[in-house]
Amino acid sequence: MKRFSFRLQTLLDVAVQRERAAQQALAQAQSARNQSLRRLDATLRQLAAWDQLIRGQRRGAVEGHTLNASLAEANAVARRAEKEREDFRASEREVTAATTRLHEAACARKTVERLREQARDAHNRDLLAEQAKLNDDIVSVRVASDRAQGKAHPVTTGAHA
Repeated sequence: MKRFSFRLQTLLDVAVQRERAAQQALAQAQSARNQSLRRLDATLRQLAAWDQLIRGQRRGAVEGHTLNASLAEANAVARRAEKEREDFRASEREVTAATTRLHEAACARKTVERLREQARDAHNRDLLAEQAKLNDDIVSVRVASDRAQGKAHPVTTGAHA
């Protein structure tokens, strides 16, 4: 009996490698997004602290240059927060793109795996047909041999053992 051999095994191996690479890319994109989110959260907390400080300074008697310095620092933090928001949005888009690439790679792998299963099923059907033919040939030889020897055979006479 011949062994099953899938002609597209190399293609399946490549599809599996692409899916793994897409999984790793997605993990890296998610990690970058999480880091970006942590930076943004820290900056927003810092901005809130500056805002609270400035509000406190406005209520009390404070020198103008101190208030202006606080406002300038708060504006710098606000600009940094806006840049980090944009970085976070970009990392979100990268996660979405990586998820799409992973989905496409998984679909490609599943398609080739379905082809492999269909080829395996066809191979098994061929083996069963070959085995059935071999069994028929063996029975035919036995019946012919029994007839030549003058013996009654249960298959041809309808008798059961």
